[in-house]
Amino acid sequence: MRGLRSLRTAALTGGLLALSTQMVGAQQDATTPVEFAGHIECGPDIGPHQWQQSATNSEPRLEGRYYYSEAYAEPPAAAATAGTLRIENVDGAWQGSMVYVYLSDGTATTGSTVLVGEGAYAGLRAVWEERMLFPACAADVRGLLIAVDMPAAPEAYRSGD
Repeated sequence: MRGLRSLRTAALTGGLLALSTQMVGAQQDATTPVEFAGHIECGPDIGPHQWQQSATNSEPRLEGRYYYSEAYAEPPAAAATAGTLRIENVDGAWQGSMVYVYLSDGTATTGSTVLVGEGAYAGLRAVWEERMLFPACAADVRGLLIAVDMPAAPEAYRSGD
């Protein structure tokens, strides 16, 4: 009986140690910055200046349904644009807004944003850069997934003050 009890205790202790090691590993994974890259293709219109996009991403937490909305300034030949991206999946969501301009040569500036995680991704940020691919309606993305708040931007230096 004593041998069986020792065996059960050893198995239970070993199982708890393995579980705690897995939990520590998962916590480290959540706080370790992760670089990602992906590709977005324009999708069907779901409303005025709103699209559901198809996308691939090297970071599984950034996979899901991509929704994008844009607002344009006039004139359209060199339109300033504000856009909001939302990614939803079964574990949570990401959302952030960016600005960029379409230039008269048919290109666009790069858009950058910080996507804020929701649900299981609460506390995470995806620092996101999006490079438009013309004439295709597509974009390449890259960035860094981090578990810290972005610092506030400092005041700019002013000469003569």
